[in-house]
Amino acid sequence: RGGANIKELQRQCQARLQQVNAGELLGRPDLRLITTRAESEESLNQVASQVIAVLAEVASQTPSEMICSEGQLKLSALLPKALVGAFKGVDGGAVRRLCEESSAMIR
Repeated sequence: RGGANIKELQRQCQARLQQVNAGELLGRPDLRLITTRAESEESLNQVASQVIAVLAEVASQTPSEMICSEGQLKLSALLPKALVGAFKGVDGGAVRRLCEESSAMIR
């Protein structure tokens, strides 16, 4: 409460996090949008790693359709349109390779 976890994450990862109520933006009052800014890829990776660790912990304590489905963790990402094309690769090849290498399902 009071943003203590966010403040500590910012301090540990040398990143800036901003939380926005995405309910108004996406019509989903159960979602929050967290934007992270950092000067290095390493800092962003640290934030992502900690977010995923918390996701796994919460899913094990209080499973819900929002964070896990059929025994698999679920993480959604809101990406800029310009990034999606680069992420997918030609004909979705980069996504297919990532799915094969990680055993993750990307929709």
